[in-house]
Amino acid sequence: MDLPQRLRLIDNLTSPCLYRVMAVETVTFEELDREHREERIRDAERLRRGEITPEALQEENSLFSMEAKITCDLVRYLKKAYPLR
Repeated sequence: MDLPQRLRLIDNLTSPCLYRVMAVETVTFEELDREHREERIRDAERLRRGEITPEALQEENSLFSMEAKITCDLVRYLKKAYPLR
């Protein structure tokens, strides 16, 4: 199972798939690093051949879509994390 397949299985951290994948298979850092380097080589070749634009590749490899709006209420988080006594 390659890295993209693993990541699809671990798409949702609350999914039971996360437990099954982690319980059945242990992946070493070297394996993940090798797969990552191979993916980057494939991406570079696709860019060189003009099969994909840099923007499309960025969108494909991003955790969030370019249209995603991520907000954080820092004040609320800090109040919860560090309550006044």
